[in-house]
Amino acid sequence: MTHEYTPASAKNISYGPSSRENAAYVLRIGTEDGTVEIHLDEEEMYELWTEVQHTPWPDTLEEQEEAGELRRQLVDLAMGGTRRCFATR
Repeated sequence: MTHEYTPASAKNISYGPSSRENAAYVLRIGTEDGTVEIHLDEEEMYELWTEVQHTPWPDTLEEQEEAGELRRQLVDLAMGGTRRCFATR
């Protein structure tokens, strides 16, 4: 059975964490008939995200911070290595 709804406006479409145990996210759509909620697990949300955004899922803040720290360490090592190489010549 298919139900068809039309969003009241683009501002009435949102997503966020789900309050249900078996779902990670909820997609909320405000319609003239009320609010429609579609609860998705993480894999389903990832599929929706990649289909809409055409990009991989963004890293978590922790993963972004870790990647940034690794880049800083790499630059520090490269800069230190350059100084050592020039100092010996």
